[in-house]
Amino acid sequence: MKTSELLRKLTFDVYNMVTKSKLLELMRIRRENESSIINDTYVNERENRIKQHAIDTTIFYSKNPDFPILSKSNIQNHINDFISNKYRKENLYKITTSGSYGTPSVFFRDSQKKYNQIADVLYFGAQNGYFFGIKHAFIRGVKKSNLSLIIQNEIHLSPNKLNKDSMEYYYLKLRKVSYIVGFPSVILNFIDFCKYYNLKPLTNIKGITTTAEPLSTENQKVISDFFKCDVISRYASEEVGIIANRFQGESFYRINHNSIKLNIYEIDEDVPQKEGEEGRIIITDLFSYAMPLINYDTGDLGIIETVEEKGKQIKVLKEITGRLVEQLFDQNDEKISPFAINVYLKDFKEIGQFQFIQEDKATYKLLTSNVLSYQIKSEVAHGLKDILGKDIKLSMYYTSEMLKLASGKRPYIVNNYKK
Repeated sequence: MKTSELLRKLTFDVYNMVTKSKLLELMRIRRENESSIINDTYVNERENRIKQHAIDTTIFYSKNPDFPILSKSNIQNHINDFISNKYRKENLYKITTSGSYGTPSVFFRDSQKKYNQIADVLYFGAQNGYFFGIKHAFIRGVKKSNLSLIIQNEIHLSPNKLNKDSMEYYYLKLRKVSYIVGFPSVILNFIDFCKYYNLKPLTNIKGITTTAEPLSTENQKVISDFFKCDVISRYASEEVGIIANRFQGESFYRINHNSIKLNIYEIDEDVPQKEGEEGRIIITDLFSYAMPLINYDTGDLGIIETVEEKGKQIKVLKEITGRLVEQLFDQNDEKISPFAINVYLKDFKEIGQFQFIQEDKATYKLLTSNVLSYQIKSEVAHGLKDILGKDIKLSMYYTSEMLKLASGKRPYIVNNYKK
């Protein structure tokens, strides 16, 4: 452990002990209750508690005590009805996300929920060598404040450009860190770059956590073999937090039973799906008291199965099938991360649901579920041209029905130009 890492970790640990931080209790619970094995009593108690709280303190659940399956649009169309009257909205933490289906959404969480998400990150990260203060690179669209980057010992790497210049910059920065967090497609692109130019392998990386995209076990091994370290494939969302993890050498995702309850429902009906068959991933967040999310449709598809571990039968996610995102190319035919589009458009609540389609070289189409004003169209076009190039051809259309694949999925990024 480097001195800069040790100082940050010790400061963090001492602060939490002196202030008797909520993190200590949350971490204790995780150590006592292995998150991959269901403690039925714990989960049931927390589920009953959040459900009663929702009925007692929110408009929506007081009128719907049977807890129907909810989509993002259900919530966003009546967002104030989901916020508990025990909290003042202006005192809550606001987060925005577009998720897997291109629906820009706003959610609110309280400090307890925030602490719980931090506890999850530290608990699961510790199983792969991650700790607070470790020098790490975070590949993500939104950059944190400079103060946060310094405190957390983090280097921000933008996924927007995947060309030679960007990958050279990655190589220089990644030589200085001990851990990587970020999009697997970008990491795999970096590996291809290193191999193509016969660059010296980086041996300083102690662990990697991939996020936001599905990672096949084959590609998990490619990343592990290149960096000579273990790789965690994390399945999470901004509004819920960590849902499940697939650890090195395993073929399934371990569900985060400490924080959520997960069920699989049929794709076209609100009834539980049979084990081993694909269905919608439905979550009940056990810690979302400010804005309860009960029987929340994540927009992702998955398959549940049962495995035996330590003499117990446990439910795991065999596959997560709803998060495949296609690659894009800018006006110069340079690769662009689809998350550059996602991160930019998610702040335009006027858009509703969107689908961004590349039809040809430097030719794109944006479909929206809401009719956009001239001003919003101009703002959107300006930002997209900053990402893709000033000379692109961009058209925008309102549609009541997004492009649907045979599987039933509605991808928010589509590439009809080239794969």
